[in-house]
Amino acid sequence: MKKLYIHAIVLLAAGSYLALFSAYAQPSAFYPEQITPAEVTKPAPSDQASSSSGTAEPAEDPVEAFIRNRSLQQRIAQLMIVTLEGESRLLLGDVTYLKSFSPGGILLARSLNPSTALSYVQSVRSFEAVSGAPFLIGADLFALTQPTRSLPSQFIQLPTPLSVLATSSPDIFQDYSALLALYTESLGFNFYPGPALDLSPPFKTAADTVLTLGSDPVKAAGIASCFQNAFAGTRTAWMPMGFPGGGANREGRSAAVLTTPLSALLEQDGLPYRQVIEQGAGIIHVGNVLVPTLDTSSPPASLSKQVMTDLLRHQLNFQGVIAAGPLDEALIQAETDPAVSAVMALLAGADMLLWQSNLVQPEKAIKRIAAAVTDGTLSEEHINDSVRRVLRLKMNLAQATPAQLTSKNKRVDLKKLGEWSVKVERHAATLIKNQGNALPLVKDGGAPVGITGVVGVEELYQLLEKEVKRLVRQSITSARHVGDIERFEIDRLTRNMKALGTIVVILTDRVRFESQIELLRALKQNGAKLVVLFLGDPRNACRLQEADSILLSYCNSNATLQAMQALAPVLMGKSPLRFRDFPDEIRVKAGEERSFDSKEILCSPVGRLPIALSDQYPAGFSLSMDPGPAIKKVEWFFDGKRIKKDKVAFTFSTPGKHTVSVTVTDMFKTEQSREIPFYAE
Repeated sequence: MKKLYIHAIVLLAAGSYLALFSAYAQPSAFYPEQITPAEVTKPAPSDQASSSSGTAEPAEDPVEAFIRNRSLQQRIAQLMIVTLEGESRLLLGDVTYLKSFSPGGILLARSLNPSTALSYVQSVRSFEAVSGAPFLIGADLFALTQPTRSLPSQFIQLPTPLSVLATSSPDIFQDYSALLALYTESLGFNFYPGPALDLSPPFKTAADTVLTLGSDPVKAAGIASCFQNAFAGTRTAWMPMGFPGGGANREGRSAAVLTTPLSALLEQDGLPYRQVIEQGAGIIHVGNVLVPTLDTSSPPASLSKQVMTDLLRHQLNFQGVIAAGPLDEALIQAETDPAVSAVMALLAGADMLLWQSNLVQPEKAIKRIAAAVTDGTLSEEHINDSVRRVLRLKMNLAQATPAQLTSKNKRVDLKKLGEWSVKVERHAATLIKNQGNALPLVKDGGAPVGITGVVGVEELYQLLEKEVKRLVRQSITSARHVGDIERFEIDRLTRNMKALGTIVVILTDRVRFESQIELLRALKQNGAKLVVLFLGDPRNACRLQEADSILLSYCNSNATLQAMQALAPVLMGKSPLRFRDFPDEIRVKAGEERSFDSKEILCSPVGRLPIALSDQYPAGFSLSMDPGPAIKKVEWFFDGKRIKKDKVAFTFSTPGKHTVSVTVTDMFKTEQSREIPFYAE
């Protein structure tokens, strides 16, 4: 499937909503039994529809009709967000559950390719007639599209949030958010749970950070705002994950712990969530992070009244749907039966309950919640209030008029989406070390260049073989499977990779770090310059002291083809360009000739560290290699005089303020301009 047209999105993503306002083959859940939507809106004959005063009775609110006409268990089922077990199709257990308990939301854990996901969604939608209300159907796109060791993904691998932040480009933030929304709808989804709005954890031993929003809460809030704006123009419910933050603050399999005090929360971890709430978010997820600074009993946030009711509902005045969980996560199950946790979460303020594994637990939870209503632990009106919020969210989506749907010619071109993803990864590439100008590589540099590493060796070799005259490669085939570089591999590479001028070594966050350091030490003994391409979570990259150059990519380390497509030109110096930061005014002497060299005002590559690695490598840090190979054209404008040269000499003949304008075009034909203020004394 090469292209997904927007009219297909209309049918798949919006069709179930529009069906609410057309006749049902089976009795509608949103309308009284035996009354179709057409009958509700159609004027009745005057002798039947008019009261004694001659006015027609108003149609019953469809939400209230649903509540009145559904059993308690059917209403409770609307509060469940379940994960189906089938990957390429509905399994028997999925079908049985959907027939028995029509959930409010449905998640796909994984899919093989876009067309499979699309047909899967169509199959699920066929059960909406049983429910009488549309499903929220979605997936975490980063989890859904992950390749496995045995089966590569056929999806476009989207740039990670950390990659997007590393570009420091507001335009890329907005484009990324818009494409994420459009890509979600193109797969037939009307629900996107993610990404989490977590800040990066403050310690190096924490879990993966590439799906976090960096260490600057203001920048994180900025990209969260872009997400909210993008999805507000669609019929897709975006659910920001992980309130109140801190979800990445975990080591190994231990529980994540939020350490930010309540007094600072809304300016730190909570700022991105506060931003989207102020912009009108309709649904927010509360995670299982432990919250000792917010609730002295230190429960998971998903079970905390202080978090969901006091903070989110009252202090932040959030009026939308609160989803909590996953309640079948191992850390929750270790303390409490998930069915009991479900009751606790609702009492604490949740409206919907998230389940990530098999369908047995949500079925048990429905029955346990019904029993809690019967024995008075939960009031039935409490359940009804949550059902109202869920159904209002769905009806609001149905009534939206998305900007994306106004053009019949607009389409999701997967090829262009892939090219755009590569472009973002190229803009995110961050150089943090370049000793002896090991980068850029030289096309005819004399001594051969070698490529080795734990992933992407063959892909990079094919991309560089026309650029570098003498090129060799040696893969480390076992590392990706065992998560380690074994001693025999290091000995083999040390023997085979001799008499090389430079060795490009591709390393990742998925392989034991100490073995990667050992590999660099062994290769260094051969006398070659070592250029490291490090993929994934960058926090340990500064430990690679044996490397002469370190170039970071924040991609998922399984998405090797796109990463190599992005990085290969950067290695050769053909990177995007950005202007250096200038003072407000540069002072020079009038009548003194000055050199204006474009290489002195441009940086290449353009990515900046989105998180701090150490005191030496703070957030925002980056180095530049020689930008010359990336420059295609330069135009200078001096007091009305235009000069087309990379480097020129010019004299400000008169004292006072002067403005020098420069326009630069890079090798990707991207043009950018800057005005530089001078004061001649």
